[in-house]
Amino acid sequence: PIPQLQFLISEIFPCFSDFLTSDSISAHLDVDNNNNIDAVDASKVLAYYARISTKQEGGFSDSQKQAADVNKDGIIDAVDASKILAYYAYLSTTKENIIPLPEFLKK
Repeated sequence: PIPQLQFLISEIFPCFSDFLTSDSISAHLDVDNNNNIDAVDASKVLAYYARISTKQEGGFSDSQKQAADVNKDGIIDAVDASKILAYYAYLSTTKENIIPLPEFLKK
């Protein structure tokens, strides 16, 4: 990622500081791999879930599937989309003492 993004991520998510490559960022909620965790990622997960629920091809790459399966239960569904959206809302409204992603997901 770009240096500014690398710094921001290492400040907010110190647990990820050893994994700051574009591949690792996409492995943590960033389904569209644009270096942002946002509502678009949640929407893409819901669209994927709708397609596979109707026996269609989901259209995700392996790295997108890894990023989309937030709770790591092997199923990409609305629960994963909800967790992405919840974390995005949290990041958008919290300016201090931000909880790292792994802790947030335990809630």
